[in-house]
Amino acid sequence: MEVTSVFALDVNQKRLTIAKQVGATYLLNPAKDSPGKIIMDLTHQNGVGIIIEASGNSKAFSNSFKYLRKGGKVFMIGNIKEPLVIDGIADIIHKEATIKGLHGRELFSTWRLAESLLLSGKFKIGPVITHKFPLEEFHKGFQLATEGQACKVLLFPQKEKYNS
Repeated sequence: MEVTSVFALDVNQKRLTIAKQVGATYLLNPAKDSPGKIIMDLTHQNGVGIIIEASGNSKAFSNSFKYLRKGGKVFMIGNIKEPLVIDGIADIIHKEATIKGLHGRELFSTWRLAESLLLSGKFKIGPVITHKFPLEEFHKGFQLATEGQACKVLLFPQKEKYNS
């Protein structure tokens, strides 16, 4: 399958900027834009084939079915904490949607795939890593991530590795 467009949705402008740097075609802020209308217009009313819901926001998950194409797939990565209410249950049924949860249990095959993508240059990881700290400063990394100021934080167990 060839990917022709990638739509990145986020309310955090920093994360949208990172999404653009790693190859997103369209950046949408659901707090400002109407992502369903924009996506349907840009896909000639077909919708998208794959949605990866990573925010853990139940409303984002529910709304995503409005712009899923018939036979499309929704992958849930985000951990939804509040009750899940799906407004458009007909969208799931009529679009013959497949919903799959992902938790990263195919560790070795996932690592090999990630390594091959990184080595091929098809995925630019640099912009995703927003902060680096020695392990003893882990609290700084966690605080930045919790506040939404960091995307991915690297912690280095050996101070001399961090400094190099």
